[in-house]
Amino acid sequence: MNRATAFAEETIGGYIGRFRLAWRSEAFKVREHREGRVLYFATAEEAELAAWRVKHKIEDRHMRRDGETLSTAISAADALFPTLVRQKGSSRYTKVETRRQA
Repeated sequence: MNRATAFAEETIGGYIGRFRLAWRSEAFKVREHREGRVLYFATAEEAELAAWRVKHKIEDRHMRRDGETLSTAISAADALFPTLVRQKGSSRYTKVETRRQA
């Protein structure tokens, strides 16, 4: 578990690509769509490459929050509420003024 990997598996109809996500223990097959038919490849390399691409596409979306970064979200929140600060262990907010240094 917590190991992401991709590999090719030989079957009667050719090779299929399989991938395992970091947060799941089962290996998924490369499919046309989410619930579509399983894709078969002529070589093991093509199958493994397709599996790596699908795995990265899924993991990057979850790990990067669809391209946003945390600092962007914090900056947007600071722009909306720049003068309110919550002290550690307190449920109240304190209004804070900042002075620019000359």
